[in-house]
Amino acid sequence: MAWRRRQDIPDGGEARLWLYGVGVTSRVGCGWIAEWQRARASGDEAGVRRATEALRSSHGWRVLRDLDRAGDWSEVFWEYADEVAAGTVRAGYVQALDCR
Repeated sequence: MAWRRRQDIPDGGEARLWLYGVGVTSRVGCGWIAEWQRARASGDEAGVRRATEALRSSHGWRVLRDLDRAGDWSEVFWEYADEVAAGTVRAGYVQALDCR
């Protein structure tokens, strides 16, 4: 995965914090994308709006702004979040965001 290139990971004690931030935001983002897909498939417009708003709000998440200074993760996350908020999702999001 591009965001896990060695040069993207800070040295020293910050590396663990960076990897933790990536792990947490990955799970949260994947969860919101899954909720968006579920809501969309079932016609749950309120659920679609909630998931869309949550993903749009990721641009204000402090953890992603902090991670943005140390690598590509935030940019990749925001790219997928913005696409979902606009109404589409690429099949590659599972791998790109390390969804499990």
